[in-house]
Amino acid sequence: MPGELELLAYETALRTLDRQDHLLQELRARTGVLLAASSLAVSLMGQISFDHSQFPGLLMATVAVFVVAVTAGIYVLVPRRDLSFSPSASAIYERLYGVRNSIPEVHRQLVYELDDYRSRNHKAIRNLTRGCQVSGIALALEIAVLATWATVNII
Repeated sequence: MPGELELLAYETALRTLDRQDHLLQELRARTGVLLAASSLAVSLMGQISFDHSQFPGLLMATVAVFVVAVTAGIYVLVPRRDLSFSPSASAIYERLYGVRNSIPEVHRQLVYELDDYRSRNHKAIRNLTRGCQVSGIALALEIAVLATWATVNII
């Protein structure tokens, strides 16, 4: 059937953008959880430090990694103008009006446009993924400092 390849490519391009959008939503949800856990960990350390202020270095280390976790998390959560998951419908209509009688050609041109959106989003999503990873590592360090403090005080 004529136009099957173009339709298949178009549907694939749409699914790819949908997956990117889903990945971004999931990344932001995970980052929110990391920020909540990081806040909980630093609040525990804060309470402990007020009760036993003999280890100010551990408190400072906890605050430092908390700042890293929050900064990286905010970077992920802040809305981004450089991410777009769908082109303007009116712009597409105007641009493709001349080929409206050839649906395979419409699909072909849309594939290139959607792939351009995917390419532009890819770098930003990769950077946001790194921000989430940094936030997670900082949380792990917070927990390690908290565990170190608990070990030092138990002994």
